[in-house]
Amino acid sequence: MDQKWCWNNFISYRAIKQASDIKNQLENILRQSGCSLYSQSDREKDYFICIRKALLAGYFMQTAGIMRGNEKAYTTLKDDQVVLMHPSTIIDYKPEFVMYNEFMLTSKSYIRTLMVIDPEWLFEVAPDYFQLDEFPTSEVKRKLERVQKKMEAKKLALKEAESKNSKSKKL
Repeated sequence: MDQKWCWNNFISYRAIKQASDIKNQLENILRQSGCSLYSQSDREKDYFICIRKALLAGYFMQTAGIMRGNEKAYTTLKDDQVVLMHPSTIIDYKPEFVMYNEFMLTSKSYIRTLMVIDPEWLFEVAPDYFQLDEFPTSEVKRKLERVQKKMEAKKLALKEAESKNSKSKKL
């Protein structure tokens, strides 16, 4: 990266250099771990979903589900703590599950920098953490149990369909 180009385009050379160094470190860690490096096109169907899942893999402990009967309030998944979306949040509807980056405690408890998530992703990115028998009994736990049962039903249906396909191919 050229320092003069950064200066002319109002970009911090130091920030770009730091981002480049981090990218190189991550690539080295992936190579050392035996992972293949694959860059997905932003035109692919799951591109943005993959990014959201990657973020969730790092912030899975900072998730909340909407409370029934109080459309403004959320409950943190593991702690069962009541929180509100911060007024500066740009999400213009109340999604069922969110991941948050920041917890603010003022006169009220707020969550900020939110991302809408699919609750099934929680079981994909952090299956050990989301062992529901370790969760306190709560409305959010019951929601997650329903999600888990739905996922198990999908898996069972998929296995049955695969079994039927393999039997029909043998005939």
